[in-house]
Amino acid sequence: MAELSDQALVQLRGVRKHFGPLEVLKGISMDVHAGQVTVLLGPSGSGKSTLLRCINHLESIDGGRITVDGEIVGYREAGDHLREMHPREVARQRRSIGMVFQRFNLFPHKTALENIIEAPMVVSRRGKEEAIANARELLRRVGLDAWADHYPSQLSGGQQQRVAIARALAMKPKLMLFDEPTSALDPELVGD
Repeated sequence: MAELSDQALVQLRGVRKHFGPLEVLKGISMDVHAGQVTVLLGPSGSGKSTLLRCINHLESIDGGRITVDGEIVGYREAGDHLREMHPREVARQRRSIGMVFQRFNLFPHKTALENIIEAPMVVSRRGKEEAIANARELLRRVGLDAWADHYPSQLSGGQQQRVAIARALAMKPKLMLFDEPTSALDPELVGD
């Protein structure tokens, strides 16, 4: 295995993933440092989304190792091999990894504001006033402060994506993962 870099926030070493006989991830190794922006480019079906899903253990890996902030993601060392963690432990790890999905996954029955405050209140046990104040600031930062009381069905695809970004940022993660981050955004917003 490649030598680990102590400064990297994310470390992948020899990561492998199969779907049946198809090997999608073939020994991927890389480091991502705090504050660094890393882009995965490749054709459709090349494993970009799968790799992101493995980093936050939405998909298990078949080989190798992934660490975030020095902690193995989804597994615990058991002698010379790795044993998968209990789902509760994995959920704890995911709190520090924000993810914006390709299809946004907003709650359709909740407003933009309610979508953003849900996880900070339920998962992180933040007070409602603090969660709302933070959500309003995040909506302002993504240019949607006037849309706080709108439901996802009342928002364009780009607006829904910005709500999803604000929702992920509301958890104050150490790491943000974006699957197709600009696919629904207006070109002038991509640089923001």
